[in-house]
Amino acid sequence: MTPHIEREIRSQGAAWRAALEAVRSRSDDLAELLERARGREVRFLGSGSSYYLGVAAAPAWGHRGWTTRALPSAEQVLHADAYPCLLYTSPS
Repeated sequence: MTPHIEREIRSQGAAWRAALEAVRSRSDDLAELLERARGREVRFLGSGSSYYLGVAAAPAWGHRGWTTRALPSAEQVLHADAYPCLLYTSPS
């Protein structure tokens, strides 16, 4: 294992805690966003691992009554007219 990979693996716990805290600190904003999105399709966009996370998340949201789809990020970029979005996010 390279030092870079080891650092990445060891940083995952802190990264997940930071993500959870970000969601908790913006819970009112997220609730408002989800309410505005009700009745619209929710898309999970990503490349590589992020895409596969979306593939896993989409059915979970679908079971909760949302219309969902996971797409590779390039689809949104290459065919933006076919996929109008309410919100874009970026991991960076």
